[in-house]
Amino acid sequence: MNKGRKLMPATFIVTEYGPLEPTIYHVFENGPPQLKAMAPNARVEAFLLIIWQRFGDHTSEELLEIVKRDGVYNMTLEEEG
Repeated sequence: MNKGRKLMPATFIVTEYGPLEPTIYHVFENGPPQLKAMAPNARVEAFLLIIWQRFGDHTSEELLEIVKRDGVYNMTLEEEG
């Protein structure tokens, strides 16, 4: 949906528990951080609403199963361990 472009400036790693973004993991490691919320621009908000409409009703377990069915996820996990 994003034509191969990154959704955010981040690189995810593959783990047996699913994808993980190391920076976000460390930010939330000790609980939710104290951050000031900022509204996204209209284009980003519209894109996120589409994603929410498509996947918002899924549980985290269901989302992980969707990710694990992706060939790239499995190939990377096998190659990189």
